[in-house]
Amino acid sequence: MNRMIGLVLRDGAVRRATGDFARRSVDRLVRDDGTVAIEFAIVGLLFFALLLGSIEMGRAMWMRNSVQFAAEEAARWALVQPAENTTAVVDFARGRLTGSPETATITAPYVTVSGVRYVVVTITQDFTPVTTLVSTGKITMTGRARFPIK
Repeated sequence: MNRMIGLVLRDGAVRRATGDFARRSVDRLVRDDGTVAIEFAIVGLLFFALLLGSIEMGRAMWMRNSVQFAAEEAARWALVQPAENTTAVVDFARGRLTGSPETATITAPYVTVSGVRYVVVTITQDFTPVTTLVSTGKITMTGRARFPIK
């Protein structure tokens, strides 16, 4: 047999509920002993650590892919040039980099291997995480492309 119970909350509002389950549920919501704050601190810390970590991983992968793409594009560009010009290849690669191209180290030597002439474009750039939950320092991203010339 259900009996109606009137519960008075802190703000003075009266709620109607049935049985002991409802009374315990409302009492649990009205409690002010700090358990909710502690639970949020634990869960929130884990949530934000995972969120910021995934953002940093995404930034690192984006930078690695952009460095590799710039190296490949510069090597392909060197294929269609009439003369071997290392400085022009380096300038082209620097123009294709996103982020901070002035901090990148770019080399583009022309080498001969077994009678075949190659252009080898190597780009090295440091990645510094913005959020350092764990001290990693700088991470070096390297992109390398080698294409045969003619």
